[in-house]
Amino acid sequence: MVVAAEVPTLFYPCVGLVMLDIASHWVHVHASSLRPGGKKSHKDVADSRYFLLRLYYSNRAFMGVCCVSCEVLYLAIHAATAAPGGVGGVLGIPKSILPIVGKSVSINLPSMPSWMGMGSVGGAWPRTLSLGAFDTVAKQLCVAALPGFAMKQFANWCQLMGSSRALAAYEFEREEEEKAGGAEGEDEAVAAGGKKRR
Repeated sequence: MVVAAEVPTLFYPCVGLVMLDIASHWVHVHASSLRPGGKKSHKDVADSRYFLLRLYYSNRAFMGVCCVSCEVLYLAIHAATAAPGGVGGVLGIPKSILPIVGKSVSINLPSMPSWMGMGSVGGAWPRTLSLGAFDTVAKQLCVAALPGFAMKQFANWCQLMGSSRALAAYEFEREEEEKAGGAEGEDEAVAAGGKKRR
């Protein structure tokens, strides 16, 4: 949230990613607790349809890289936006070793769907994210952390989708059981001599 306050163009993406993280974990824990027999842990995803989610929860090193990458990216963005004389201004790997160092990089971001209302906030969702030259340690850390960060966000998305499907299946099964239980109760009343009401 600090990055969202310091870099106004990243406000909505940062808030959206925090919401995705919280929602995906909450729905996943809730869905895990409702399954018959229950799972020992919400991290038991052996039956998940998503390979990345199974890898994320079964391989602690992979999970660690993804989680650390997220935190490093946020801290590096914070450092990169700090005053030039501060920690964000420390020069990184020289151009002779890493050719991308002298280049200015801009990333075109996908536009938000109109139903999300982001356009009505005065164009708050950025169309382009300009990163400038990768000449400082902070900016180079941003680039190094991006793959792990992206995999963590995709794992969150997979977790939210899989858990939402599991919740929907649970509700469907429960409604079917209630309907079957209600029909059996009416049949038993008729068999006992009662009249079936319409």
